[in-house]
Amino acid sequence: MFKQQRNNGILQRICLWLKPFCQSKWFIFWGTVVLVCMIVLTIRSSYFPVDTPDGLLIYDADHLEQFFCGKGKALRWLYVLTQVSFDSALPLAYGMLLGMLIVKYYPISQASRWIVFPLLAVACDFSENTLLVVLANTWDCEAEIYPALASVAPYVSRAKWLMILVSVAAVVIGWLNSKQVPDLG
Repeated sequence: MFKQQRNNGILQRICLWLKPFCQSKWFIFWGTVVLVCMIVLTIRSSYFPVDTPDGLLIYDADHLEQFFCGKGKALRWLYVLTQVSFDSALPLAYGMLLGMLIVKYYPISQASRWIVFPLLAVACDFSENTLLVVLANTWDCEAEIYPALASVAPYVSRAKWLMILVSVAAVVIGWLNSKQVPDLG
């Protein structure tokens, strides 16, 4: 019980920290950062003959092999460069945006329950990015077996998308609840 109270206290402090950022200028700022990162990553994807793994909702080790060992092999440097720059800024930006929206639409006591989902989405995204950068730098295309990380990355990606989905659902539910007119009858 004490651990749950302590964790809830940490989540409430995160919500209280986000509260001052729930202003139009910050929503515009983080929304713009998300948009710019997505545009750059979309442009990056156009250079590769195979879809970049982190741009897909679902991928597997076979797709990673096609990406890292196929025609995209010569462009691994571009992938790594954008992974550690724009694809590192993107999770921070959407995490801030989703967190601020949750704090805006819920009282702190409820927001502290929902805020965990954008936090987990960002953690999963950073984990996925790390795994993909390691794979891009170490994948041996001559080997007959996949690296073990190639089996882990798709699951981390799925967890990321699930956490983003739950976060967006929380924002939509909070927004809809904020639009309801109380029954005065």
